[in-house]
Amino acid sequence: TTRDSQDESLTGFVQQSPLEPLLQFQQEQGLLQAGQLILAYPPFCTKEAVNGVSLKAVQCTELYGVHAALAAQFGQDSEPFQISVTD
Repeated sequence: TTRDSQDESLTGFVQQSPLEPLLQFQQEQGLLQAGQLILAYPPFCTKEAVNGVSLKAVQCTELYGVHAALAAQFGQDSEPFQISVTD
């Protein structure tokens, strides 16, 4: 099914390079300041993430808001669903 192929694609991405994005962030942007977390865009849980993500340091409250908005788009059942990732 389409969902299985998406799951396999994401699983392959994670298995191939689980720390690579974090190491890249550290090399390019240094260490996080107190109260910051890393925002990955597009989110790692999307099929678009296999093409790469951008990482940036944001305040934890901003990241919580992004994750809350993303979670609100998730379906309540186990059926495949689509979410919208926009700038």
